[in-house]
Amino acid sequence: MKSNLAAAAIFMLLLVAGLAGCIQEPGLSEKSGESQDLPMVLPDWKDDVYHNYEETKSWMFETGEKYPQMVEVFSIGTSVQDRELWCMKITDENDTGEKMSCLIDGCTHGDEWEATEFCLYFTQFLLENYGKNGTATGLVGGKEIYVIPIVNPDGREADTRHNANSVNINRNYDIDWGNPEGSSIIDPMGLTGHTFENCGPEPFSEPETCAMRDFMETLHNKNFAFYMPCHTANHALLGCWSCARAPFEMPQRDYDLIEHTFQWVRDHTEYEAGRTQWLNETGGQPMPASGTAGDWCYMRHGVASFTMELSQGSVATHANLTHWMKATLPVGMYMLANAENFLNWRTPDITPIFPEGTPPRN
Repeated sequence: MKSNLAAAAIFMLLLVAGLAGCIQEPGLSEKSGESQDLPMVLPDWKDDVYHNYEETKSWMFETGEKYPQMVEVFSIGTSVQDRELWCMKITDENDTGEKMSCLIDGCTHGDEWEATEFCLYFTQFLLENYGKNGTATGLVGGKEIYVIPIVNPDGREADTRHNANSVNINRNYDIDWGNPEGSSIIDPMGLTGHTFENCGPEPFSEPETCAMRDFMETLHNKNFAFYMPCHTANHALLGCWSCARAPFEMPQRDYDLIEHTFQWVRDHTEYEAGRTQWLNETGGQPMPASGTAGDWCYMRHGVASFTMELSQGSVATHANLTHWMKATLPVGMYMLANAENFLNWRTPDITPIFPEGTPPRN
């Protein structure tokens, strides 16, 4: 009799433990290692809905409230006109293991709206599918993903390429700074166009670039895996070097990884891929660009850096937003899927499963 009661007690304990293992808080990872098999869901966005600075800020804080165990919103600094540069950290706070840091930003040029939209769209895609789909969950797992949708808030409010000091802040980083061969010159009047652009009176003269520089420093010893600044509208993924005169010769290991990434983008998306050089169209931009964030990050931190030039045509033409979000989503997924490869400068040979409808058919 006693043995039967003991067996029954053990059975009840096992049953309770099994049921407890099946209960999971929404939005958190499964610790059992079992794969989730729900299909990935794409964000339901509209072609004519864009987020200005205040709307972007509200979206970020509302998302943080919706996913408190996954999202932290904080400021990394302020602009010329004292607007905050808001950042989202996306991670599973219940995962206490060592993590890699990944950085994605947008709207360094204030009139490049689609760059901001991709930051928000990609964030929503990751959060809505985390814990429900194995591929999406794996993209976030083991990472702290930092997303800064608007690097140039004053430019976004004014719908201008430059910041409030008429400086192109993507020419203001201290790498080949002020080199006219790299379409970068000192122009205190701010009269230059896209071919030769005002790089500011000195490197890091602008509060926005100082904020980005200082924030990158905080990631330096946190397994900084990759950096992907988003721009428009050259329809290409660009890689280092972008400057006219590189500070050192790129190691063959780094060159091979970048070339592999270029080829992956050509093979799996509609985008071009290459470097910015005079009369070289492979990168979608037939001129170098000195003083850029991507080159600075690679030089200073040894991090794989790729500039995502969304959309195609004029920067001022804001159309077909959902197409460009779906067209760019595979690039973001590929970067996260290969974060460990980028961190260790190994061949990024992982191709994730894409959600139905991506990349879109032309």
